[in-house]
Amino acid sequence: MFTKAYKYAKKGGTIISHKIIGIIMDITEVDIEALIPDPENARTHDDKNLAAIRGSIKQFDVVEPLVVQRSSNIVLGGNGRLEVMKSLGFKSVPVHYVDIDDKKAKALALALNRTAELAGWDMERVKEQLAEIDDPELIGFGDDFGKIEEDDFNFKEPKDRKSTRLNSSH
Repeated sequence: MFTKAYKYAKKGGTIISHKIIGIIMDITEVDIEALIPDPENARTHDDKNLAAIRGSIKQFDVVEPLVVQRSSNIVLGGNGRLEVMKSLGFKSVPVHYVDIDDKKAKALALALNRTAELAGWDMERVKEQLAEIDDPELIGFGDDFGKIEEDDFNFKEPKDRKSTRLNSSH
């Protein structure tokens, strides 16, 4: 159930090695039952989020490895994907192991979840791209997308400007 790159590059347990800026990143196929969901995971995954992950995996296959602390087999990045892959019957999954102590593992787990959250959205580009996608709901952009509040996308109005929302009075 991995992408073609994973399938064809698999050799001796290591699926593929990427060299990025002089750093080699090994991705290994691991028995899904050997992995431990992070018992201290601060990120939550509601049904809507898990459905979006499920839709993405069904549509695109697995395109990103889980990040796992080697010494404990605890998943630091990808706990939602792990849950979905288990529910879909995966027997093995791509993993990138990190050799870090518990304190750094906690920091990495938080960072992996927080960094994407801090990014902004170019709403015009999002709308243009969604118009080209056959089933945006499958990846988490349903009919409620236009009803999402600006705060959900980390928009902040300048302090020196009055609100431009339609229901505000000028």
